[in-house]
Amino acid sequence: MDLSVMVGDVKFNYRAGLLIRRENKILVECNPDIDFTTIPGGRIKTLESSIEGLQRELEEEMNIQLKTEEIKMKGVIENFFEF
Repeated sequence: MDLSVMVGDVKFNYRAGLLIRRENKILVECNPDIDFTTIPGGRIKTLESSIEGLQRELEEEMNIQLKTEEIKMKGVIENFFEF
């Protein structure tokens, strides 16, 4: 189950994204239903670590398999936005 919490009338979704750089290029996702680009990632499931969630999301959505040691935490960026 995705880690989502209702706070009053606001739904909070816990998501993680991964910046993937290779040969001086950055991998991004484009969704025709929205007018901006994102880095790969998605919602984290209950009792799943951010790294486990990123591995699962990249495998499911992009067929990319990353080992835990290949993922390095560099920082945290928080964003809050409405759809």
